Amino acid sequence: MKVLITGACGWVGRELTKVLAEAGHTLRLTDIADPAEATMFVPGREGRVKAPIKLDWPFVRADLCDGTAMLAACEGMDAVVHLGTVPSGLYDHGKEVMQASVVGT
Repeated sequence: MKVLITGACGWVGRELTKVLAEAGHTLRLTDIADPAEATMFVPGREGRVKAPIKLDWPFVRADLCDGTAMLAACEGMDAVVHLGTVPSGLYDHGKEVMQASVVGT
């Protein structure tokens, strides 16, 4: 299958990319973050850490709420795994989380 992964620069996105690639799927990755400047939560560590990522798959840098960019990213894909969000978990970020998680979907 051809699979688009949103939130591909995060920890779960990176792990899923490995699993799907090993299973033989064709991938396209997207994230609002620049892969060279990416940060992520790492299990067992406090807060976000700088974690640049080298990509072996086509990458589209886009905001989930940019409908035109997301339609273009989805073009030709068989499936989308939507992992993108605002991962802070902080109450004060509720509006931004809702925007990315609900409107982006």
